[in-house]
Amino acid sequence: GGSHSFAWSAMGSALSTGRKRKDPPKDNGTRKEGSKDEGPPSQKQRRMSAEADTEQQQQQQKEQQDDYVYDSNNPLVSLPPDALISVLCRVPSTDHGAVWKTCKKVREAIDSDGYCSERVASGWAEVSTRLVSKEELWQQDFGREPEHDPMYEDYDAEESRKEKEKTLRTYYSDLGQYDETYGYQDIETEIRVDGRVAGKVKLALFPRPELGYGQFHEATDAHSAELQEVGWALCDNRGRPKVRSIKEADTDGSAKHGGFLHVVSVRVHTAYRPSDTTDVVAKALRMALSDPKLNGEWTLATAMSDPNVYMNKEDKRLQQAIDDYPRLSREEVSPEERKTFIKRLKQCSNLDARTFLRVGYKQIPEMVGPGREPCWLFALPRFFAGANVLTMSEAEAIVLYECPELPASPKGADNELLAAVMKACNDRRGILDTVEMQERQLSEAERQLAENERIVAEMVQGYEELLEELRVQEESLSDAMRLREENPSAFPQELFDRCESAAERTRAGTDAQQARVEQMQREVQSTRENFNAQRALVRQTQTDERKSMDEKDEKLKKEVKDLIKDKGASIRSSHALHCASRLRISSYVHWLLDLVPPDEKTDAINDLDANGSTPLQCAVMGLPNLSHADEYHRLIQELLSLGADKNVINPATGVTALGQYRTSVASKDEYSNFLRGIVSRAILEARGDTEEAWRPIHERMEETLMPDRGETDKDRDAKVPVSANNGSDDDSDVGDY
Repeated sequence: GGSHSFAWSAMGSALSTGRKRKDPPKDNGTRKEGSKDEGPPSQKQRRMSAEADTEQQQQQQKEQQDDYVYDSNNPLVSLPPDALISVLCRVPSTDHGAVWKTCKKVREAIDSDGYCSERVASGWAEVSTRLVSKEELWQQDFGREPEHDPMYEDYDAEESRKEKEKTLRTYYSDLGQYDETYGYQDIETEIRVDGRVAGKVKLALFPRPELGYGQFHEATDAHSAELQEVGWALCDNRGRPKVRSIKEADTDGSAKHGGFLHVVSVRVHTAYRPSDTTDVVAKALRMALSDPKLNGEWTLATAMSDPNVYMNKEDKRLQQAIDDYPRLSREEVSPEERKTFIKRLKQCSNLDARTFLRVGYKQIPEMVGPGREPCWLFALPRFFAGANVLTMSEAEAIVLYECPELPASPKGADNELLAAVMKACNDRRGILDTVEMQERQLSEAERQLAENERIVAEMVQGYEELLEELRVQEESLSDAMRLREENPSAFPQELFDRCESAAERTRAGTDAQQARVEQMQREVQSTRENFNAQRALVRQTQTDERKSMDEKDEKLKKEVKDLIKDKGASIRSSHALHCASRLRISSYVHWLLDLVPPDEKTDAINDLDANGSTPLQCAVMGLPNLSHADEYHRLIQELLSLGADKNVINPATGVTALGQYRTSVASKDEYSNFLRGIVSRAILEARGDTEEAWRPIHERMEETLMPDRGETDKDRDAKVPVSANNGSDDDSDVGDY
């Protein structure tokens, strides 16, 4: 065994030996005046220093190896460190304690990272997991607080005990931390290798049956940004899966209910990851998910691959250097280093994805696309039934769906052209939206003014009716006075007094009504004057803004033409048509297309951008306000008249423009349902944002965008079921708008 040399053992031995550094030279006053402080070392200097340290470390190792002389009286401890580790790594973990006590050299070998790595690499390591108890979690969260610290002068043992019991009852469960509002639980599992703590697995469990209408998305939003993305992308507002791959795997429908489990993070110490094919991560993850306490607690599990799981020290060093890039000079991180890191990042992400495949997860192909580098995966409990963890070679045989190659993002002059058009589009859209809002406000003010004038007219009519009533009463009173003068006994005083009182009351009411009418007329007149002034001001502002927009448009056209002529920019390569379509600036679409050679116009209006979308598909990303519905539909018709092909399929998502529109509708409906859990339906209806108002718009858009050969499978998947719109308890996944 002494003649064998193991690469990872050598590395572990070097790490356990430690890196010796000389103390920095002290300033003895000999430094020259005015000498320049060099400051912190550059990235290049740090890299050169690390390489020098590695060479020095290897030299020290060689010298140590040469110093070892075989001693027949002490054959074990006379072995070089790497050979000693190779022998000791076969010792069962239950005997490590006894072996550790034999001598200092054996103790140092067993305590080294190299020993841990060799145990894992040789397959002798014993992996186990343990659910962290709520008492331990409480200790992590509150144990160091002054009121729970016995060393604190005001520490009260009884008060601390009561507070601890109350906190454990309220914010913790048998599985972990408990959210009192939404009922989800944060679970922490400790990973142990050979009895030593080697890492952690963190899970989040959401109890969907207990959640009310629309609260699943509220719960995931409250947890974290990652759960927010996962919750909205994969499930409806009740937590039921809505993507085809999960629904097809869920043959018995059990994944619609029960616990929703998400793997938040997995972290394993680098010493237990001696290579990218280590079994520790997969075994630990499988044990954590199969913990007896989690049995029956979940019916659907999800995860996103995390490159951090497999990043080594060099990867993290380069990541830190790139993260520090804005604060360092441009020479600090070379393009080659950045490219190398991005490639390694993707490699680590794929390694973690294959770890989940080894455990039993399956990829979610619907979540493959531009801007989604992590791999999304899911699992059902039956995926783990009686199956062992796959080997890395078996996992590598499983094909991972990847985003197809798409056109490159604009660069150089094309990027300059896109930036200019994007800024102009955003400015114009902002002005158009402001004008639309002003018109809406003016319309509402005029409606309210008309309502007030109607009220004044009714008050005037009421006043006139009171005057007529008063006239009749005064005539009756005059007749009564005349009759009383002619024959006092024919008209008693009591009756006369009653008539006079009624007339007085009517006269007082008439005076009060007259005052109210005059006050209301003054207010309406003042409101009318203010409205006219405000309308004139708005009209003048709009005229000035339109004039300014026209001037800016002329400058933009000149800038674009100069970029094309002087720098070789291209309308097609810049994806400027996509930008104008996305922001619904139809005038820009027309003049940008005019700058394309005539024989390329049809191709240009159907070009794919870096996301795989055509201008037509970009136009239906996101729904406008109801007041913009006609403008929205007109733009679609204009694009179609310019040659846009509604049959083009996005290679990344598999949808046509119809599917993209349905995706936008689904997103809006989910958000509306989410709002209904917060805002009353009456408020939404007052805004006009109702299903009845949108239905004819959807029907018109569906008819306009329907592909000639019919909808694709992905288009069909994007269609919103009736039950998803109306929030019914029906579990059906089919239906129309």
